[in-house]
Amino acid sequence: MPLEHLHPTVREYVASRTLAETYDEYFASNLLFRYDCRFLDEYLSPPGPVLDLGCGTGRHLLHLERCGISAVGLDLNPHMLQEAWTTLRQERVPCRLLRGDFHSLPLRRGARFQGILLMFSTLGLVRPARQRR
Repeated sequence: MPLEHLHPTVREYVASRTLAETYDEYFASNLLFRYDCRFLDEYLSPPGPVLDLGCGTGRHLLHLERCGISAVGLDLNPHMLQEAWTTLRQERVPCRLLRGDFHSLPLRRGARFQGILLMFSTLGLVRPARQRR
């Protein structure tokens, strides 16, 4: 997957296995994750589907699926997706995971979602700032 168009810090993120392997442990006590789940509970309802852009290790995917909301996760970092796949499989949670860039989504034509998430720090990875707009 060509990544030349990405900011160097994003390319570093995409290549980091260590980040993926330590991500959930590092953020385990972060209150933002509890807030995220309350937000999802308030604004989303079954059956979905919901697309989680920058799904990382699948934290939100797991929560959505446990709430009966089908979800699709997309991330650039193959190591994050591996962590998500392992977690979801251990929890026996069905979920589709895709590797890709949300600037050009690898979705079939006509794909529809109840909601699209861009949670936590994902938007900050879009550089420069004018691209976020």
